[in-house]
Amino acid sequence: MARLTGKVAIVTGAGIGQGRSTALRLAREGANVLAADLSGAENETAAELPDSITPVRADVTNAADVEALVAVATRTFGRLDVLCNVVGVAGIAQAAIPDIDELDYEKLMSINLKSAFLGMKYAIPAMVASGGGSIINWSSVGGLVSSPHTAVYGASKAGILSMTRTAAREWGTANIRVNAICPGFIYPTGMTLMGEREFPEAVRRAASKSALNRAGHPDEVASVAAFLASDDASYMTGSYLVVDGGWTAG
Repeated sequence: MARLTGKVAIVTGAGIGQGRSTALRLAREGANVLAADLSGAENETAAELPDSITPVRADVTNAADVEALVAVATRTFGRLDVLCNVVGVAGIAQAAIPDIDELDYEKLMSINLKSAFLGMKYAIPAMVASGGGSIINWSSVGGLVSSPHTAVYGASKAGILSMTRTAAREWGTANIRVNAICPGFIYPTGMTLMGEREFPEAVRRAASKSALNRAGHPDEVASVAAFLASDDASYMTGSYLVVDGGWTAG
């Protein structure tokens, strides 16, 4: 398929997991993709499809880096059509509320929520200039259901859903659609690999919560992102799609 031919997309967290899979999927559907990451692994992602993917080193919790990232897209390709705010982390501030360290709280909120805010802050004006676009924010089933010791993570992901709805209402008349994806337990990703090292039993339990009795794969989330980025989702905005293998159906 080539549903995204001629489109220009930014994908954050593109070095591993869902970000990497999303960058590759959008490129295979015809988009010119800027693969942003801080780790250096964005270069490996770009090497898979060098004619379609440009690696950009960026810290998406830093306003100057995000502004520069959007500028690379518009300077290189003359437009911006798609933003995928994939970057996220878990396993930080994972404790009962009285035991959460304030610095851990701030770090997690910066990575998960501030990064999405900055992405939209700088991408929206570029999309307005391009005649519209599609923003896809990565939330989580953790933003929909709760469990012990995940107050900060859940709050960050619920905040993404709230910002998604607000942005959709603000920019719909500018032909900008804003939606979110709520993945369940997806393996392998940066989050789940770290969780496997730190909390192996919790990881095993998480995989078994799916009605399909398995973890999802990053490619299965990327395919949903490609749909939301495309004109196939032209009447979807301010919404979210749950990609959790039936976890939240229980």
